[in-house]
Amino acid sequence: MSLSQQLAGLKELPPPEMPGLWPQTWGWWLLFCLIGLAFVALVARRFRTHYRNRYRREALAELDELEQAWRQNPAHVAPLRTLPSLLKRVVIYLYGKASTAAPPQSLAVALSELAHHPLTEDLGSRLADLAYAPDHRLLALDPEDLLQQTRLWLETHHVPA
Repeated sequence: MSLSQQLAGLKELPPPEMPGLWPQTWGWWLLFCLIGLAFVALVARRFRTHYRNRYRREALAELDELEQAWRQNPAHVAPLRTLPSLLKRVVIYLYGKASTAAPPQSLAVALSELAHHPLTEDLGSRLADLAYAPDHRLLALDPEDLLQQTRLWLETHHVPA
């Protein structure tokens, strides 16, 4: 028999099986489960943080409405008069959630205790003037700065332990 006849009688080898798309070892399954649990924990934490900061979003939305009402008519100070009550409601809510923290006696002390950034020293007197002073004195309080400080406090304050 010649070499060409011997080569003609050979059969072609079948191609190997395609590798499986799913991992065959338990280590990969464990890794997939851990990644899935980490993802679920991350989503749950984001949801919980979003839910816990609902009061902050509502207070900022109310502050936006107050600011917009004041900007439409800067001589009209009635929207500014509700600023101390907004801050007081947030402080009462925060200290109501904290089981061990007792609320301070004044709003200014509570705001400074919860502030992440230092507040101006005259903030308490300015808030008291907003609540009780006659209208002609309120325009001298620099409402722009007061609104800016209130927004900064609402965005950055920390929750008492």
